Amino acid sequence: MAALEPELARRHNLKRLEAELQAQESQNQRSHRLFMCGLWMGLAIVLVMLGCGAYVGLNGHPWLATMFAGPSVPALATLFVLRHNDKTLTQALVRSNNAVLGALQAPPSPGNAPTGGSGGAIV
Repeated sequence: MAALEPELARRHNLKRLEAELQAQESQNQRSHRLFMCGLWMGLAIVLVMLGCGAYVGLNGHPWLATMFAGPSVPALATLFVLRHNDKTLTQALVRSNNAVLGALQAPPSPGNAPTGGSGGAIV
């Protein structure tokens, strides 16, 4: 009977280790699936945003195109792919977005008014 106890202990440890290994393998598969899903969703969102930006930009709405295809694209790509939001990157994106929007909304100065080919005003 005493010879059976060490064998039972070894079997028990072996089954416990196999169960731990199987649980870890399952966790790794779920993590990989989540990571790949994030990559594909990030790609899809970026492509849709770029497509929408091109569409509205070609239809005469440059400010909206800037919002779709501007600095928000790298921000979302970083968020989905790297899975973290860097505060300095976010601040830089907000500054560049505001600069682009400010440039689009600024009225042209009188000295830089567009002219026709002959140098006169556009009719």
